[in-house]
Amino acid sequence: MSTTNEEDSSSLCAVSHLCLGGLQAYEQSWKQGRLDEIETYTDAVAAENKEQWRAEGQKDLFAAKKENVALQLEAAYRERLVTAYNEVCWKGGNGVVLGPRCTSLKP
Repeated sequence: MSTTNEEDSSSLCAVSHLCLGGLQAYEQSWKQGRLDEIETYTDAVAAENKEQWRAEGQKDLFAAKKENVALQLEAAYRERLVTAYNEVCWKGGNGVVLGPRCTSLKP
């Protein structure tokens, strides 16, 4: 009878070892899946932060473009203003001054 108990004991150890190995593998697969999900979500957060940074940059770019257009409009306005002033103050470009206020700018 002692051989039967020893055989049962050794087969029980083998079964428990197989079960324990299976459980460890199962637990490892769950842990790996969890780690993979954490990595995926970390990458998604990093990508979202980058997109928010780009959106903020777009706002700055549009503001700079608007400012550039405003500066171009102002330059064109000033150029037209000087042209009009010169046309009013100087008769035909022959140096005849039409009024007392027209002496500060000369073509």
